[in-house]
Amino acid sequence: MPSHSSSLAATMTANEDEWDGNIYLTAYSPVLEVASTITIDDGDNGRLDPGDTADLYVPIENLGGAAATNISALLSSDDELITINSDSDNIAELLAAGSEDVMFNVSVSEDAEIGHVANFMVDLTADNDYATSGDFALNIGLCLEDFESGSFAMYPWEFDGTADWGISEDSPYRHLCSPIWRY
Repeated sequence: MPSHSSSLAATMTANEDEWDGNIYLTAYSPVLEVASTITIDDGDNGRLDPGDTADLYVPIENLGGAAATNISALLSSDDELITINSDSDNIAELLAAGSEDVMFNVSVSEDAEIGHVANFMVDLTADNDYATSGDFALNIGLCLEDFESGSFAMYPWEFDGTADWGISEDSPYRHLCSPIWRY
């Protein structure tokens, strides 16, 4: 828990007596961070795909020892394939060791390729001149090879050695097809 310790030397005098002592103080502060688990609500499959518009729920955590108040969150991205439709949200108070989501709305261009990585920045400000920022990245689409195409054409597979690789419909791991190594 981030804190700052200080001491205050004090001398107390009463009548003819005098006492010396130290008073120790600890001041706690908030420490806001953008958490790594982003929830995507696209009304479909929970991921950003080309052409999607979705709400992003971004958790803000207070790892500090004091509450943060009047938190403003501002989302940005330099990615030309991302349009930010709603770029700001607020949290009235976030207690120490607390977490709360801020929500933004984004759209992904139809031109985005599967596997494209979109980078985002969240700037956070709060009372008492507190300011920090955090970033996160989201993959566009899902890169998945399930071999259901019946071939190795989905990705640029490279084969080493002398093994004869093929696709089989006999005893697939899932669905209809799976790769086999014929020896």
